[in-house]
Amino acid sequence: GKNRSPITGSEEYVFGTAMTATARLDSDYDYGAFIYNLGVRFLPKESFDKDPLYTQWYPTNYIHHTEEHAGFTIPNGSAPTGFAHAFVEFGWFAVIFWALLGYINRRLYLGALTGDLARQGYFVAFFIMLLYLMTQDLYNASMQAVYTFIPLMLAYGTSRVRMTQTVEAPGEVVGSLLP
Repeated sequence: GKNRSPITGSEEYVFGTAMTATARLDSDYDYGAFIYNLGVRFLPKESFDKDPLYTQWYPTNYIHHTEEHAGFTIPNGSAPTGFAHAFVEFGWFAVIFWALLGYINRRLYLGALTGDLARQGYFVAFFIMLLYLMTQDLYNASMQAVYTFIPLMLAYGTSRVRMTQTVEAPGEVVGSLLP
């Protein structure tokens, strides 16, 4: 059997550290396959068994995979955090991933400061996605993005009322009901 440690509770930092160590020591990275796993996730499970299609770092598998290599049981309800999961997906290139997220966040923030309602909505949605990324993993953050950004884009794209900022009074927002 496995060598069990006295670690109990919901110490996510233990899971994230063990997950990172598993990938690093075994050179067992997923190389961005979470995108492939997301595609598999949207396939209808009623048609066939999807489980064999997922990689070993898919959430239903990565707890067991990490437990096998770490030598202790991962506490129920633990999440590896986006920091560990990004490392598993991108290796040392995860630094570029985080820098890209920082760049996107800056662009969205500066856009939100213009007073444009759509840009403010995208910034808030992106911020929420980042919270999921930091506290959960890439899958939860990606699903948050899919289920938030697509409806926002549809709502803003089909909206009949366009919110614009006036030149005369920069703080005042004016909406028009005419097309």
